[in-house]
Amino acid sequence: MIRFGLILPLVVVTGLGSTTDGIGQALQVGGHVGAVVSRLGGDGDYGTGMGLSAGIFAGIELSRTIGLYPELAYVPKGASAENFVHGFDPSTGNLVELRLTHTVNLHYLELYLPVAWQLPLDGRSVRPRLYAGPSLAFELACEADLKLRSETISPTGETLDVTEVEVASGGCGQEIEGRPGVPLFDETARLDPGLLFGVGVEIALGSGAISGEVRYDLGLKDITTGESGSQRNRAFHFLVGYSRHLRSN
Repeated sequence: MIRFGLILPLVVVTGLGSTTDGIGQALQVGGHVGAVVSRLGGDGDYGTGMGLSAGIFAGIELSRTIGLYPELAYVPKGASAENFVHGFDPSTGNLVELRLTHTVNLHYLELYLPVAWQLPLDGRSVRPRLYAGPSLAFELACEADLKLRSETISPTGETLDVTEVEVASGGCGQEIEGRPGVPLFDETARLDPGLLFGVGVEIALGSGAISGEVRYDLGLKDITTGESGSQRNRAFHFLVGYSRHLRSN
């Protein structure tokens, strides 16, 4: 089944070095926003979910090329699965298609502790970076829903009727009405440890810098506690941000 994780994108590292012009300050603070494309890896065939994340971070320079960038972010995650049933009405020749969609949305507060490496481009305003590190996601909420769509198509291919109804919705672990013992989605773990990998670029702008990055968020633990099999969070983050450089002296 499906699960939506909350993800807060994080980032970035800017300013490793010791110059006073361009990028290269000892301390920085900033924030970022972006899109999260997530899915559930493991058992089952799930599609992707999408959401918007936001986070704040600090940058601590350890050397001219290495920095530590703790970050706290809100990250939405999730996935969906679809099942199709096709029928034929011999009296009219119409084709009837039924589509059952199961969606899970997860919301997380995530803590990242990436270590970043940047090229020592002293005096320049553009700097690429690579980073990786551990992450820990705290689940804020988990919601799921089931929707049924019915479409009737004539022998000539014309759509005659389309109806869509919500079969059930609620929190993960909540039973479907009329189906005792059958949850909308299995209970989920409150903590999800993982690993973060990313690449980015930073461009000096006044006393700060704007940044863009792409990162991959890999969950290391099954998030479900029921019988739906192995389900682990997987997500790509596409972020833009701004940081302010603070001198240490």
